[in-house]
Amino acid sequence: MSDFIFEPIPTAAQQPAPAQAPAVISVQERRAQLQTQMRQKIDLLPQRDQLEESDIQQWVGYVSSVMPDQAFFHVTRLNGVGGSEIGALVRNYLGDRATFSSAHDWALQKLMRRYPDPPNAVMKRGIENEAYHRQRFHNEYRCARDVTQFERLSSAKGQLSWMRYSPDDLVQFNEQVSIPMLEGTTVILPGQRYLVDYKSPTSVDEQDLVSFEYVCQLNMGAILAQEQGIELAGTMLSQFDWSNWRLKNDYIAVDPKLAELIKEAGQHYWDGVLNGRVPDYVYKRTYELNPQAVSDNQALAEKVAKLAALSKAAKEQSDTLRATLMANLGLTDARLSGAKIAFPNTLTISSATSIDKTKVIEDLRDKPELLNQCRPSKKSSKPNYNLEAIVQYLKDQNVDLRQFETIDLDPQRTHQALVEAKLDADEYLTETVRFLTNKKVTEATKNWVQGHFAHDAPAPEDPEQADQTQQTETQPAIRPSE
Repeated sequence: MSDFIFEPIPTAAQQPAPAQAPAVISVQERRAQLQTQMRQKIDLLPQRDQLEESDIQQWVGYVSSVMPDQAFFHVTRLNGVGGSEIGALVRNYLGDRATFSSAHDWALQKLMRRYPDPPNAVMKRGIENEAYHRQRFHNEYRCARDVTQFERLSSAKGQLSWMRYSPDDLVQFNEQVSIPMLEGTTVILPGQRYLVDYKSPTSVDEQDLVSFEYVCQLNMGAILAQEQGIELAGTMLSQFDWSNWRLKNDYIAVDPKLAELIKEAGQHYWDGVLNGRVPDYVYKRTYELNPQAVSDNQALAEKVAKLAALSKAAKEQSDTLRATLMANLGLTDARLSGAKIAFPNTLTISSATSIDKTKVIEDLRDKPELLNQCRPSKKSSKPNYNLEAIVQYLKDQNVDLRQFETIDLDPQRTHQALVEAKLDADEYLTETVRFLTNKKVTEATKNWVQGHFAHDAPAPEDPEQADQTQQTETQPAIRPSE
């Protein structure tokens, strides 16, 4: 409960007499004290004149109740643009949708019209694991934190009043290190200083590129470092791949052009907050037909069409030949019963036996005792229920079934409702791209498959003919299943 101690602890000389026991502060009183201190800080925000009193009350009430240990963190976060936020703003400023957030939602948070999100499992894991992650990074690359410059950067205030950045680490390398990259190898020299950010995704592929949002975050940190006279050779993103228990470390160059874009985008949206403006959602760009691009990709489209047609034609021909092979082997009306038919270096035919559940239930419905014997044990299986019978029973009992209803949505009405509610309707849209192969291409491919994989021999009409077919030099070996 140390987060709720708001006054200094009295010294021994100031301790009250034993007869005067300290008053017990209730949870409600502690919360009231916390809310008072939050309000004091909120009143100092540069966008205070744009905040509605009702929004402040609801926001303070929510945060103080749901996440009191993070209350001051979230209040401080209202006063500017953080490193984890700048990437989304830059992308929206360029007219692109962001991966994790949006300028619209960001502005609502800064104007206290939207509650802060509580930390999810991945965020908690990253916070709790950061010390181990940092130590492992230091050991792997034989580097150490530059404590003096790290503390200096941690308390730095940028030339732009809105710029906020909390570094994870600032390291100096003791030895030369080569870091393999997708574009080649980055060589780090002894004595060079790097700004490092630690992330803890559940999994990350070695070939994955670094998210643009992370690039912006580290480059904003580099801006503040430069303003403080802290020389950087570059920045690094270290991701702890939990699925494979390894680190994926990527070098990220300091980009002067991106730095200017960060300043421009951040200033643009922060000015909006200071004036109470909430930017519109940036919707996914609508494709514009490019005749030149269509022409340039004609050969590629032809390959896609032929392969799609080939796949369909191959499956159809495979199904036809499979039926013919089954008939030739006499398997149309017979069971393998555990045996395998092996064509050397070509194909193996085997089987898996299962119970025809539908037939068993239908035939044993009048024999409940026998049917019960067929049921799984209660310990190994959960019962299944007839939903129609349950619904009818509940209706007979006059139970209101609306509480159990699944909701169906009308696409057009849903879209209209989202727009009218000023929600980002584009977030709720999905698009499936379909490829339709030209009929002539399909037919030509089908004919080619049939011509190259046709089987001219007719299927045998009786078992004797099937037996004769098997007595050839290509007779498959039949052996019991092991």
